[in-house]
Amino acid sequence: MLYDMHCHLDFSDEGPAIARSMAGIVAAFSATVDPDRFDRATDRLACAPQVRVGLGLHPWQASSPHFGDQAERFVACAAACPFVGEVGLDFSPRRLQTREAQMRAFDRVVCALVSHDAPFPHGIVSIHAVRAVDEVVDAFERRGATARSRFAPPASAGGRVLVLHSFAGSSDQLHRAVEAGFYFSVGSRMLATKRGRAYVRAIPVERILIETDMPSHEGDPFSADAWREALEGSLATIANARGDDAWALWDAVAATSARILGMQDA
Repeated sequence: MLYDMHCHLDFSDEGPAIARSMAGIVAAFSATVDPDRFDRATDRLACAPQVRVGLGLHPWQASSPHFGDQAERFVACAAACPFVGEVGLDFSPRRLQTREAQMRAFDRVVCALVSHDAPFPHGIVSIHAVRAVDEVVDAFERRGATARSRFAPPASAGGRVLVLHSFAGSSDQLHRAVEAGFYFSVGSRMLATKRGRAYVRAIPVERILIETDMPSHEGDPFSADAWREALEGSLATIANARGDDAWALWDAVAATSARILGMQDA
C-alpha cells in the first residue's frame, strides 16, 4: 500500500471517484482549508474508506472576512477530530499583512488540540509553516506538546502526531524540529532541491512520511496514474538520497503511515 500523507482530494471534482478506484493501492490523509470545506469533503469522500479527511484552518484563509467565524468553528470541532490539517502559519511577503490574525488563530488552534483529556490512539496534525517554523514549534512547545529530549516520545497533540508539511526552513530549524519530535511529510517540491534532498538524510527514517499535495490548487488536473507515479517517485528519490534500500524504506514509511491513520490492519 502507498500512503499519501498530505493531499487535497476535494480540490478535484474527480477526487472522490479516483480515491475510490485506488482503494487497496493508495491510502491518504486529505487536508482541507477550513471547517466548511471539511464538512463537504467528509461527505464527498465517504465513498473512499481508506481516506482520512482533516479538519483545516489554512493560514491563507486569514484574508477572508469569514476567518474569525471559521476559527470559532474549528475550535468547537477540534476535540472530536483525530485528523487535523491543514493548519499553520505563512509569513511569506504576500501573507504578512495577515500575520497578527494568523498568530491569534493558530494560538487558538494549538490550545484546542492540546487541551482535551482523552488522547486519540492515532491521528495527525498537518502543519503549513512558511517562514514560520520557529513560531510553530514555539506554539506547541509552550503547551508541552513537543519532545524534551532526543529520547522522549515524539511531538503530539492529543495523541495526534505533529507533521511539518513540505519543510522549507533552515538547517538549524530542521535540527530544532527533529529534536522537538516533529514528523515530516516529503514530496516532489521538497525533493526538487539539493537542500531538500540533504534534509531527508538528516530526518530519522521513522519520522519520514510521503506527500503529493495533489491537487495543489482547485481545479488542477488530477489522475490516478499521476497520483501513484508521484508517490512512487518520491519514495525512490528519498531512498536514493539516503542510500537506503527502496523496499525497506517503503516498508518503514508504510508502517508509520498506517499507524498514524489507524489502518494497521489494512
